[in-house]
Amino acid sequence: MADIVLATLLSMPVMIGQYDLSKKFPKLQRFYGAVIKQSAYAKIEAKLMAFFMTDEAQAVMEKEKKFR
Repeated sequence: MADIVLATLLSMPVMIGQYDLSKKFPKLQRFYGAVIKQSAYAKIEAKLMAFFMTDEAQAVMEKEKKFR
């Protein structure tokens, strides 16, 4: 369960900010890659993706792009 929680938290900067974990944290990238392949994570990812498609999430992502 802890692995899925951590992967969910990592998915935010990866999906929203297009953050490349492999540059600074290659071991963390391998961990994240392994967890997101698990079937239990698929349900969570579906909910995350549904949220990312909302107007609220899109506005947050646009704000993030302005600060880069």
